[in-house]
Amino acid sequence: MNILRIIRLPDLFTLLNVALGFSALLAAGRCGQIAPQAAVVFILLAAMADGLDGFLARRMGSSPLGPSLDSLADLVSFGAAPAFLALQTFAPSPQALLAGFFYLLCGTLRLARWD
Repeated sequence: MNILRIIRLPDLFTLLNVALGFSALLAAGRCGQIAPQAAVVFILLAAMADGLDGFLARRMGSSPLGPSLDSLADLVSFGAAPAFLALQTFAPSPQALLAGFFYLLCGTLRLARWD
């Protein structure tokens, strides 16, 4: 199966979602005062791309990849990126690390159940 032949417009917004989530991770990992704010902006932009991909998928139909691709993108943008941002922004303590893992695992389980 040639993946480029089955990708539809909603999938492109899903890929934008994951790219913005990864950008949030990169921003959160940088030092400096503006880095956390940039990471938050990237997460908010990812949320907008996520809303657009859902809207377009309902309107145009989704590809066979759509639901799985959306769950993977959401895990990066709304699971890993916020957890990493919180750990980078606040004092990393054992409790904070545990909370970050718990948040990420709960998000993973939720998205696996949805798919």
